[in-house]
Amino acid sequence: MAVPKGESLWVGFDFGEPKQVSRVCICPRSDTNEIFEGDIYELYIWNSKWILLERARAGGKSIPFENCPLEGLFLLKNVAGGTENRIFTWEGKQRWW
Repeated sequence: MAVPKGESLWVGFDFGEPKQVSRVCICPRSDTNEIFEGDIYELYIWNSKWILLERARAGGKSIPFENCPLEGLFLLKNVAGGTENRIFTWEGKQRWW
């Protein structure tokens, strides 16, 4: 669940009786579809089928694709993992579909 910017998320624990807690660790669920620095990504465009445009290695939270058209229906895949890929268009920014 994404928390809107400026809002907080509350988490509670019910142990059924008073307990002393010395530490809490939270591991957020992830489908590993984020951008991971150093991973290789493939960018596809739709033209009656998915056509590979380019492969690039992520640097930080961006992927330096060099030869991309500005218009089209795109698909980005992490070669190392992630299975819930989403299509997007470019309208001055990514628009997810």
